[in-house]
Amino acid sequence: MTMKKLAILLSSILMLSALSLAASPQEDVAAALKNYRQALVKKDVAALQNIWSDDYTFTDGQGAVLTKADRIAEIKSGHSSVGSIKNEDEPKIRIHGNTAVIFSRVTLVGKYSGHDVSGEFRSLHVWVNDKGHWWLVTNQL
Repeated sequence: MTMKKLAILLSSILMLSALSLAASPQEDVAAALKNYRQALVKKDVAALQNIWSDDYTFTDGQGAVLTKADRIAEIKSGHSSVGSIKNEDEPKIRIHGNTAVIFSRVTLVGKYSGHDVSGEFRSLHVWVNDKGHWWLVTNQL
């Protein structure tokens, strides 16, 4: 085998190895969901600003609709806080192009807009991938 053919063969093997190690969109958005929930519990506003899209909206358990600015203000004031979030089953992730929809069942301890929301809930998240970054555009509890 010539050096040129050997180099092409090795390059092909390396490219295929890299492709097989790359995370799937489902794995990427599952990691984004995990990071989001950790940021909520930690009240990490800087992380949340990099998770929520600029036009993000949230519908809480009482039906109130809040913007990104509203959520940040509520977290900073202590009016909203999450003590814990536990998955009751594996989140169901559906990928549609650059959009992911996640359905899950969670037990949450906390408050939104000053109201206790501790209990078991169904949760819906819509994420959009823009240039490799998953942004949470809306979610409902």
